[in-house]
Amino acid sequence: MTPNKCTVKHQPKNGYYGDCLRACVSSILDLPPEKVPHFVQDGCDAETCQKRIDSFLSERGLGMLYVYYSSEEPLQSVLNHVANALTDGVCYILHCQNPDGNHAVICRGSEVIFDPAWYVVREYSPSDIGAWVVAVITIK
Repeated sequence: MTPNKCTVKHQPKNGYYGDCLRACVSSILDLPPEKVPHFVQDGCDAETCQKRIDSFLSERGLGMLYVYYSSEEPLQSVLNHVANALTDGVCYILHCQNPDGNHAVICRGSEVIFDPAWYVVREYSPSDIGAWVVAVITIK
């Protein structure tokens, strides 16, 4: 995995939507960020974003497995559960929120190992759908 930082700062009031998801996907796939679409460049809804991710990954014979955890579950408990379910060394994406809004970080085992944000806050809460969302890139 090659960690890639965000290239677009999240400023929705100015029409700019952060590319943390692109940074996470490009990092896990060892691709330069410019080789991965900015899935939410227009502030699209979750369904449109999902279609864009599915299309990009499908072209590469890949898919995305999502697991949802209750927002009542503490973050460390979610990370521990995922660590027990995955093979050692597998990186996955955690969809969450930071103080600026929706966010994505890379985890491995029971740790957040990389935050692609311009600054690292480490104050994560469940995503705006009211759940922790774990995403694992898979082979189709």
